[in-house]
Amino acid sequence: IENRHLEKIPINNEFFKNNRSFSKLWNLFSKRHRQEKLNDLESRIINSALSLGESALTQDSRNSIIYTCIALETLFSFDEGSLFQKSIGEKLADIFAFIIAKDMESRLAASKIVKKVYSMRSAIVHGGNQRTSNENIAVNIYLRAAISELLNNEKFKDITKISHLHELLKMAQYSYKA
Repeated sequence: IENRHLEKIPINNEFFKNNRSFSKLWNLFSKRHRQEKLNDLESRIINSALSLGESALTQDSRNSIIYTCIALETLFSFDEGSLFQKSIGEKLADIFAFIIAKDMESRLAASKIVKKVYSMRSAIVHGGNQRTSNENIAVNIYLRAAISELLNNEKFKDITKISHLHELLKMAQYSYKA
């Protein structure tokens, strides 16, 4: 997997105009452009998609990793304000895996790759071991799937705030039977 310099997307192309996921995203972007009020989740989706675009456009792998993490944080970050909290990487990995994966193995794999990419971001930003890989590109692909899920899956249609999405995750996490 590698980043390739991308051309701008021809939005008047029939493929993009008739693509359900792209169409809903474009409608949100148009709403924002008309300065109409977006709810919390809609704003997060647009801003995350823009960061994903930056990640795909940059030819510098370190910047691509940082933009990937910005997209993750923009879409999924939420501070519950509790005394004991997981790290931001763990929180992002949990909500990310909840949205895109359908079984335990997939959730574990999704969580693992997000944590790895987020640790690369931390090393870059904080000056630690700066060895990088291109695994953020896989996260970018999964993030596009997450945005599509949030826009198109019926179980998310009434979600307007990130806190509601985190409540769904918490309910799912605590609903297992031993």
